[in-house]
Amino acid sequence: MGRAGDRIDWSRRLRLAGLVFAAYFVATRVGIALQWVTLPSGVSGPSVLWPASAVLLSALLLTKSANWPLCVLAALLAQALSPTHFAVPHRIILFATDAAQALLIATVLQRIGFRRNFNSVRGVSTFFIVAVICVPLSRAATIPISRAMATPGHAWSSAADAIMFWGLLSLTNVLSLALFVPLLVLWLGPERTWRGDINPKRIREGILLAACLIAVCVIVFEGRTAGSGNLPAMLYEPLPFLILAAVRFGPVGATTALMMVSLCSVWGAARGLGPFVTQSPAENVVSLQAFLAAIAAPILLLATLVRERRHAVSALRRSEEHFRTIITNAPVVVFAMDAKGVFTFSDGRGLKALGLRPGEAVGRSVFEIYGDSPNVTEPIERALRNEAQHWEAELRGSTFDTHITPMHGDAGEITGIIGVAIDITDRRQSEERIRWQAYHDNLTDLPNRTLFMDRLEQSLAAAERRQEKLGVLFLDLDRFKQINDSLGHQTGDAVLKQVAQRLSTCLRGEDTLARMGGDEFTFLLRGLAHSEDASVIASRAIGVLAESFQVDGHEFFVGASLGISVYPEDGRDVSILVRNADTAMFRAKKEGRSGFQFYAESMNESASERLRMEHDLRLAPERGELILYYQPQISLTTGEITGAEALVRWRHPQHGLIPPDRFIPLAEETGLIVSIGDWVLGEACRQAAIWSDAKRPVRIAVNVSARQFAQETLTRRVQETLAAHGLDASLLGLELTEGMLMHNRAQSVQTMHGMKALGVELSVDDFGMGYSSLAYLRDFPLDVLKIDRSFVLRVAEDRTDRALVETLIGLGRALELTVVAEGVETESQSQCLKDLGCEIVQGYLFSRPLPPDQFEARLLSGERVT
Repeated sequence: MGRAGDRIDWSRRLRLAGLVFAAYFVATRVGIALQWVTLPSGVSGPSVLWPASAVLLSALLLTKSANWPLCVLAALLAQALSPTHFAVPHRIILFATDAAQALLIATVLQRIGFRRNFNSVRGVSTFFIVAVICVPLSRAATIPISRAMATPGHAWSSAADAIMFWGLLSLTNVLSLALFVPLLVLWLGPERTWRGDINPKRIREGILLAACLIAVCVIVFEGRTAGSGNLPAMLYEPLPFLILAAVRFGPVGATTALMMVSLCSVWGAARGLGPFVTQSPAENVVSLQAFLAAIAAPILLLATLVRERRHAVSALRRSEEHFRTIITNAPVVVFAMDAKGVFTFSDGRGLKALGLRPGEAVGRSVFEIYGDSPNVTEPIERALRNEAQHWEAELRGSTFDTHITPMHGDAGEITGIIGVAIDITDRRQSEERIRWQAYHDNLTDLPNRTLFMDRLEQSLAAAERRQEKLGVLFLDLDRFKQINDSLGHQTGDAVLKQVAQRLSTCLRGEDTLARMGGDEFTFLLRGLAHSEDASVIASRAIGVLAESFQVDGHEFFVGASLGISVYPEDGRDVSILVRNADTAMFRAKKEGRSGFQFYAESMNESASERLRMEHDLRLAPERGELILYYQPQISLTTGEITGAEALVRWRHPQHGLIPPDRFIPLAEETGLIVSIGDWVLGEACRQAAIWSDAKRPVRIAVNVSARQFAQETLTRRVQETLAAHGLDASLLGLELTEGMLMHNRAQSVQTMHGMKALGVELSVDDFGMGYSSLAYLRDFPLDVLKIDRSFVLRVAEDRTDRALVETLIGLGRALELTVVAEGVETESQSQCLKDLGCEIVQGYLFSRPLPPDQFEARLLSGERVT
């Protein structure tokens, strides 16, 4: 069984068969009624018209080729049921000739690509030629069969009767096909383009034309008695109306008018009226058929010719209108001038940019209109001297890409010029914007690294020629990262804009300020008389940045560290000067920030050492050089170890144990802190799992860097690490800083809730040192509040610090948070914290950070601190 889309629509096919049956049945009856010719032998001849053959051919042309058996069977059934004096054999022959003729013509038309196109001269001519050739052939094939099957009383006496019958029958069928097939296909076919021309005016015009044509036909073909006909009058009286129908209504109107004339002429002749009843019946039929053939082909060809011409004119008009629309709306100016430079044509939307309307310049000289614009008139003068021109004309703030070509007469003389000017103003502006963006910083509008390096290279060449000094200042903001981490990049961007504005005030006229990226800026100082002159600009930059910054109600203090390199003492190459200034800037930061340093050769050693340290640090986790120390957290109530903070150390093979304050800043700056943080998390979980298996579980707190916390995959990595070591999540704590929590509040809340869902303890580290906000204590799901060591340092001596610590402890209790005090180093600090109600402490008083084996020994011993 086929698919649903391939099923045969039998209801539609039955309707088609019914229509073919009814049309063929009626056409057969009409054809028989028009049979009044008798051959010399007394045998009945063919009808004047035989519409049945046209009906069958039209059905084959209008339906799919797969439906031809159904159409032929319907015609056979209609022939069999039609009441007629023909015997059964003659009916079979009559149907067979119609079917063979229709199938032959339909097949030939399909093979030569005929598409039911009766709206073109080629289509109509093709149909007529095929009909004239195929009809006699198909009818000739049936003549011998018809003679052999003839019944008594219908036999032909001679071959002359057969030839005459064949000739009249062929003429009858050709004429029937010529009159009926175009009419049926045009009215019933799917390409009914005439529907779009229907309107009340044309309906009234068509009705009036039909009425006039019917009146003339009645007068010509029925109003005259037998014998009064005049063939010349017969030929021209309906002709004007047929021509009018062809011209006004095309092939549809022409076929309809031809059908009306044919029916009137045949009906009048059948009743013995009109000009076709003056001779013998056979001669009358031949004259009538000749008349119909004489008007059918020319009128239908005239209609298609007029329609094609009308369509060609319409297409040409549409093309002209389309071209005019394009010219009028395109950002161009199309113009022509005579040999004196007088405009003969001007159009295009580009005229608006010149303050002109289309055609306004016609009749005026280009030298009169643009005489004050030599960049316009000079190329036109050259073009009038027979030189084609192409240039960019600047007019009234607009730029036009202009092409001009001379025009020549028959003798080769210059008759004028034609030109096209394309408005490229927007393109030029876009190119300028792109060029600006390629060489400037989008945030501050300062020159970017590319433009700075290019200017530096040019300035070095000029300084070498003039024997001048040249300075490069490399500036990096201090504490800018805290602003980005705590308040977000939007606030950071606003601060960078203000920094750029302030630094611009420090420049001399010949200097360049550029943003190299992030919070780094560079100065190019040309024409220095002395190297020390660069320090004046550096001091000025430090001074303007020392004042506070105000952004969205927040006040900031952002300092800067600067490094200075001078040509030619510190280098003669662009990259060397910038690198040495950068090296000096790092030395300024190391010396205490908010200052500047001139480059010295010895600084390269520090830079090289820093590069070596970065390289070694990158390989340290793989080489097993990192180790975790654990600082116990002690309960002031019981003296027991309640937990520990994991602190990473680097055991370098050459330099020994490197403290965190030396390599952690480098790791944060280079991004290595993420991989180191992952190693610390895994190692802490592994060690905690070992102690848990030894029946001495202890919670280990791990510090999380800002880069780690900003990664969306942190929660998944923590979960995978816990699962990998089989550690209970309650034995892991994560310590977070205030800055990273405030950077992206929405993401921070999401990440922390994910950790809480795992069962991990969350601590806020160094509380009170950042941008403290009671709101985040309320919004974030915290467990532990750690008081920074700076508050603990003088808690026993300073009443203010004591009050602050007491407030923090009370705040933690109120929010049901565990409070841990860091940096406890004296007995007085411990006792004071105990008196204030602090629960847990850690610091050198109780224990320094211990390697795993020493911490394990102390943990397993159950030692209590009193």
